[in-house]
Amino acid sequence: MKMVRMMLALLFWGQTAHAGLVAGKWGLGAGIESGGGELSIIRTHSDRTAWAIDARLGYSDVSEPDDFTGVVLTKAHSVSVDMGPRVRRFARPGAERSPYVDAYVHGILRSLRYPLASTSNSRSRSYGVTIGLGLGVEYLTRWNFSVAAHTDFLQATYLRDHTARDSTAYSPALDAWATEFRAELAFSPRLLVRAYF
Repeated sequence: MKMVRMMLALLFWGQTAHAGLVAGKWGLGAGIESGGGELSIIRTHSDRTAWAIDARLGYSDVSEPDDFTGVVLTKAHSVSVDMGPRVRRFARPGAERSPYVDAYVHGILRSLRYPLASTSNSRSRSYGVTIGLGLGVEYLTRWNFSVAAHTDFLQATYLRDHTARDSTAYSPALDAWATEFRAELAFSPRLLVRAYF
């Protein structure tokens, strides 16, 4: 335990660092959240500006007990991929804890599959684009790696949805398209680790 405290003291105290020290460098960012993860390739353009390509992958199973037997059944499998560019602007590049705001455009692919029976299923796919704003604060250590608290908070999304269902004894086959547009103010806070080289 003493060794862990000493390593934390070395990591967070001592010589200060700031966003200006990584100007012109490349970086990698990563984060893990419930049901998925995020990876970013970063290029710091100047002490105030950084460009990034983000990729987020999510997977989840929705399980519920059967109404009659009580046996837990998987109701749906969901996979999502969001990917696209992001530009970040640091408010105080000379500080070791620098707030920032960023704007992004991401392509979206979502797939949802509902198993209905061993020979039949329902599936839904969505394709689209989202644009939005994010904000955060990044703490840069003297070893050119940082920890950031980040949230995307304002976004507008356009989706084209396709739903298909195989026919069963209880329902006919379905093949339908729909268009969805939504704008939302929503917070999704997460911690990210970034390394610059």
